[in-house]
Amino acid sequence: MFSFVGMMYGILVPLTITLVLSTVIGASMLQKDARPREIAQSLFCYLMMSLGVLLMSAGALPTIISVLAGVKLSGATYFTLLIVFSAGGMLFLWNDALVHAIPERSRMVPETIYIYLFRIIGHLLLFLWLLSLVVSMLNGLPEEKGWWIMPIIMIIYGGLFVWCTRPDTDENYFIASCCKKGHMFTTTSCAPKKTINKVVIAKKAAPKKKVATKKKAQPKKVRSKRR
Repeated sequence: MFSFVGMMYGILVPLTITLVLSTVIGASMLQKDARPREIAQSLFCYLMMSLGVLLMSAGALPTIISVLAGVKLSGATYFTLLIVFSAGGMLFLWNDALVHAIPERSRMVPETIYIYLFRIIGHLLLFLWLLSLVVSMLNGLPEEKGWWIMPIIMIIYGGLFVWCTRPDTDENYFIASCCKKGHMFTTTSCAPKKTINKVVIAKKAAPKKKVATKKKAQPKKVRSKRR
Protein backbone atom coordinates (compact mmCIF):
# COMPACT_ATOMS: atom_id res chain seq x y z
CA MET A 1 0.00 0.00 0.00
CA PHE A 2 2.82 2.39 0.86
CA SER A 3 5.05 1.36 -2.04
CA PHE A 4 6.11 3.82 -4.73
CA VAL A 5 3.50 2.60 -7.20
CA GLY A 6 0.74 2.67 -4.59
CA MET A 7 1.65 6.18 -3.44
CA MET A 8 1.80 7.40 -7.06
CA TYR A 9 -1.66 6.08 -7.89
CA GLY A 10 -2.94 7.29 -4.54
CA ILE A 11 -1.93 10.84 -5.48
CA LEU A 12 -2.56 10.86 -9.24
CA VAL A 13 -6.04 9.30 -9.20
CA PRO A 14 -7.62 11.84 -6.77
CA LEU A 15 -5.90 14.72 -8.60
CA THR A 16 -7.20 13.49 -11.96
CA ILE A 17 -10.74 13.09 -10.63
CA THR A 18 -10.60 16.55 -9.04
CA LEU A 19 -9.34 18.09 -12.28
CA VAL A 20 -12.11 16.45 -14.35
CA LEU A 21 -14.80 17.47 -11.89
CA SER A 22 -13.49 21.04 -11.74
CA THR A 23 -13.49 21.27 -15.54
CA VAL A 24 -17.07 20.02 -15.83
CA ILE A 25 -18.29 22.28 -13.01
CA GLY A 26 -16.52 25.27 -14.58
CA ALA A 27 -18.13 24.58 -17.96
CA SER A 28 -21.54 24.15 -16.31
CA MET A 29 -21.23 27.48 -14.51
CA LEU A 30 -21.38 29.21 -17.89
CA GLN A 31 -25.10 28.43 -17.92
CA LYS A 32 -27.30 31.16 -16.53
CA ASP A 33 -28.34 30.70 -12.87
CA ALA A 34 -26.45 27.39 -12.54
CA ARG A 35 -25.47 26.42 -8.98
CA PRO A 36 -22.28 24.50 -8.10
CA ARG A 37 -23.97 22.22 -5.56
CA GLU A 38 -26.65 21.15 -8.06
CA ILE A 39 -24.00 20.59 -10.72
CA ALA A 40 -21.97 18.37 -8.37
CA GLN A 41 -25.13 16.47 -7.44
CA SER A 42 -25.97 15.86 -11.12
CA LEU A 43 -22.40 14.67 -11.75
CA PHE A 44 -22.71 12.20 -8.87
CA CYS A 45 -26.05 10.91 -10.20
CA TYR A 46 -24.71 10.40 -13.72
CA LEU A 47 -21.63 8.60 -12.40
CA MET A 48 -23.85 6.27 -10.39
CA MET A 49 -26.06 5.72 -13.45
CA SER A 50 -22.96 4.76 -15.43
CA LEU A 51 -22.03 2.31 -12.68
CA GLY A 52 -25.56 0.90 -12.86
CA VAL A 53 -25.24 0.38 -16.63
CA LEU A 54 -21.95 -1.46 -16.11
CA LEU A 55 -23.48 -3.70 -13.44
CA MET A 56 -26.48 -4.51 -15.65
CA SER A 57 -24.12 -5.33 -18.52
CA ALA A 58 -21.99 -7.55 -16.27
CA GLY A 59 -25.08 -9.44 -15.15
CA ALA A 60 -26.90 -9.73 -18.49
CA LEU A 61 -24.18 -10.45 -21.07
CA PRO A 62 -22.71 -13.63 -19.50
CA THR A 63 -26.21 -15.00 -18.95
CA ILE A 64 -27.29 -14.44 -22.57
CA ILE A 65 -24.04 -15.83 -23.96
CA SER A 66 -24.22 -18.96 -21.81
CA VAL A 67 -27.84 -19.62 -22.78
CA LEU A 68 -27.22 -19.21 -26.54
CA ALA A 69 -23.98 -21.17 -26.45
CA GLY A 70 -25.58 -24.03 -24.52
CA VAL A 71 -23.16 -23.74 -21.60
CA LYS A 72 -24.88 -24.69 -18.37
CA LEU A 73 -23.90 -22.68 -15.33
CA SER A 74 -24.64 -23.54 -11.74
CA GLY A 75 -27.69 -22.21 -9.99
CA ALA A 76 -25.54 -20.11 -7.66
CA THR A 77 -23.86 -18.45 -10.66
CA TYR A 78 -27.20 -17.55 -12.26
CA PHE A 79 -28.46 -16.23 -8.93
CA THR A 80 -25.32 -14.10 -8.53
CA LEU A 81 -25.68 -12.67 -12.03
CA LEU A 82 -29.34 -11.90 -11.31
CA ILE A 83 -28.39 -10.05 -8.11
CA VAL A 84 -25.73 -8.04 -9.97
CA PHE A 85 -28.22 -7.12 -12.72
CA SER A 86 -30.92 -6.18 -10.20
CA ALA A 87 -28.50 -4.05 -8.18
CA GLY A 88 -27.42 -2.20 -11.34
CA GLY A 89 -31.02 -1.62 -12.40
CA MET A 90 -32.04 -0.29 -8.98
CA LEU A 91 -29.00 1.99 -8.85
CA PHE A 92 -29.74 3.32 -12.34
CA LEU A 93 -33.45 3.96 -11.72
CA TRP A 94 -32.91 5.57 -8.33
CA ASN A 95 -30.31 8.05 -9.57
CA ASP A 96 -32.33 8.68 -12.73
CA ALA A 97 -35.25 9.82 -10.56
CA LEU A 98 -32.91 12.01 -8.49
CA VAL A 99 -31.27 13.69 -11.46
CA HIS A 100 -34.60 14.64 -13.04
CA ALA A 101 -35.44 16.60 -9.89
CA ILE A 102 -32.41 18.85 -10.53
CA PRO A 103 -33.06 21.98 -12.66
CA GLU A 104 -32.07 21.63 -16.30
CA ARG A 105 -29.67 24.58 -16.19
CA SER A 106 -27.47 22.72 -13.68
CA ARG A 107 -27.49 19.28 -15.33
CA MET A 108 -27.21 20.26 -19.00
CA VAL A 109 -23.42 19.81 -19.36
CA PRO A 110 -23.13 16.56 -17.30
CA GLU A 111 -26.13 15.12 -19.14
CA THR A 112 -24.56 15.92 -22.52
CA ILE A 113 -21.27 14.27 -21.50
CA TYR A 114 -23.12 11.22 -20.16
CA ILE A 115 -25.28 10.74 -23.27
CA TYR A 116 -22.51 11.19 -25.81
CA LEU A 117 -20.09 9.03 -23.84
CA PHE A 118 -22.42 6.04 -24.17
CA ARG A 119 -23.21 7.03 -27.75
CA ILE A 120 -19.49 6.81 -28.59
CA ILE A 121 -19.22 3.46 -26.79
CA GLY A 122 -22.23 2.17 -28.71
CA HIS A 123 -20.83 3.21 -32.09
CA LEU A 124 -17.46 1.64 -31.29
CA LEU A 125 -19.04 -1.66 -30.24
CA LEU A 126 -21.35 -1.69 -33.25
CA PHE A 127 -18.79 -0.93 -35.95
CA LEU A 128 -15.83 -2.88 -34.52
CA TRP A 129 -17.78 -6.08 -33.92
CA LEU A 130 -19.55 -5.72 -37.26
CA LEU A 131 -16.18 -5.35 -38.94
CA SER A 132 -14.88 -8.37 -37.05
CA LEU A 133 -17.88 -10.44 -38.17
CA VAL A 134 -17.43 -9.43 -41.82
CA VAL A 135 -13.70 -10.19 -41.76
CA SER A 136 -14.35 -13.60 -40.18
CA MET A 137 -16.88 -14.45 -42.87
CA LEU A 138 -14.55 -13.31 -45.67
CA ASN A 139 -11.69 -15.47 -44.36
CA GLY A 140 -13.93 -18.51 -44.21
CA LEU A 141 -16.44 -19.61 -41.66
CA PRO A 142 -14.76 -20.84 -38.46
CA GLU A 143 -15.24 -24.47 -37.52
CA GLU A 144 -15.99 -23.64 -33.92
CA LYS A 145 -19.57 -24.16 -32.87
CA GLY A 146 -21.36 -20.94 -31.90
CA TRP A 147 -18.63 -18.62 -33.17
CA TRP A 148 -21.27 -16.09 -34.22
CA ILE A 149 -22.85 -15.71 -30.77
CA MET A 150 -20.39 -13.24 -29.29
CA PRO A 151 -20.24 -10.87 -32.33
CA ILE A 152 -24.03 -10.84 -32.76
CA ILE A 153 -24.66 -10.13 -29.07
CA MET A 154 -22.11 -7.31 -28.98
CA ILE A 155 -23.53 -5.80 -32.20
CA ILE A 156 -27.03 -5.82 -30.67
CA TYR A 157 -25.60 -4.41 -27.43
CA GLY A 158 -23.87 -1.55 -29.26
CA GLY A 159 -26.97 -0.90 -31.34
CA LEU A 160 -28.99 -0.66 -28.13
CA PHE A 161 -26.65 2.05 -26.85
CA VAL A 162 -26.92 3.94 -30.13
CA TRP A 163 -30.71 3.66 -30.13
CA CYS A 164 -31.11 4.80 -26.51
CA THR A 165 -28.87 7.86 -27.03
CA ARG A 166 -30.29 8.94 -30.41
CA PRO A 167 -30.77 12.73 -30.72
CA ASP A 168 -34.08 12.67 -32.61
CA THR A 169 -35.98 13.86 -29.54
CA ASP A 170 -34.21 17.21 -29.72
CA GLU A 171 -36.41 19.95 -31.19
CA ASN A 172 -33.57 21.67 -33.02
CA TYR A 173 -32.47 18.40 -34.60
CA PHE A 174 -36.02 17.76 -35.80
CA ILE A 175 -36.36 21.25 -37.29
CA ALA A 176 -33.01 20.97 -39.05
CA SER A 177 -33.95 17.60 -40.54
CA CYS A 178 -37.28 19.00 -41.73
CA CYS A 179 -35.59 21.92 -43.46
CA LYS A 180 -33.10 19.61 -45.19
CA LYS A 181 -35.81 17.28 -46.46
CA GLY A 182 -37.78 20.20 -47.95
CA HIS A 183 -41.25 19.26 -46.82
CA MET A 184 -44.21 21.43 -47.71
CA PHE A 185 -44.49 22.84 -44.20
CA THR A 186 -40.88 23.96 -43.96
CA THR A 187 -41.75 27.46 -45.17
CA THR A 188 -43.72 28.09 -41.99
CA SER A 189 -42.51 25.67 -39.30
CA CYS A 190 -38.80 25.80 -40.16
CA ALA A 191 -38.54 29.48 -40.95
CA PRO A 192 -36.68 31.55 -38.37
CA LYS A 193 -38.85 33.44 -35.93
CA LYS A 194 -37.22 36.80 -36.61
CA THR A 195 -38.15 36.82 -40.27
CA ILE A 196 -41.72 35.78 -39.50
CA ASN A 197 -42.02 38.56 -36.95
CA LYS A 198 -40.66 41.09 -39.44
CA VAL A 199 -43.25 40.06 -42.00
CA VAL A 200 -46.05 40.31 -39.46
CA ILE A 201 -44.85 43.74 -38.28
CA ALA A 202 -44.54 44.97 -41.86
CA LYS A 203 -48.09 43.87 -42.60
CA LYS A 204 -49.37 45.58 -39.50
CA ALA A 205 -47.46 48.77 -40.25
CA ALA A 206 -48.66 48.97 -43.85
CA PRO A 207 -51.12 51.85 -44.30
CA LYS A 208 -54.63 50.82 -45.03
CA LYS A 209 -55.97 51.88 -48.38
CA LYS A 210 -58.97 54.08 -48.20
CA VAL A 211 -61.86 52.70 -50.12
CA ALA A 212 -63.55 55.34 -52.19
CA THR A 213 -67.19 55.37 -51.32
CA LYS A 214 -69.66 56.61 -53.83
CA LYS A 215 -71.76 59.46 -52.68
CA LYS A 216 -75.41 58.90 -52.92
CA ALA A 217 -77.00 61.01 -55.57
CA GLN A 218 -79.19 63.55 -53.85
CA PRO A 219 -82.50 64.25 -55.53
CA LYS A 220 -82.59 67.51 -57.38
CA LYS A 221 -84.90 70.13 -56.07
CA VAL A 222 -87.52 71.04 -58.59
CA ARG A 223 -88.20 74.74 -58.69
CA SER A 224 -91.79 75.55 -58.65
CA LYS A 225 -92.89 77.62 -61.62
CA ARG A 226 -94.44 80.94 -60.88
CA ARG A 227 -97.84 81.31 -62.08
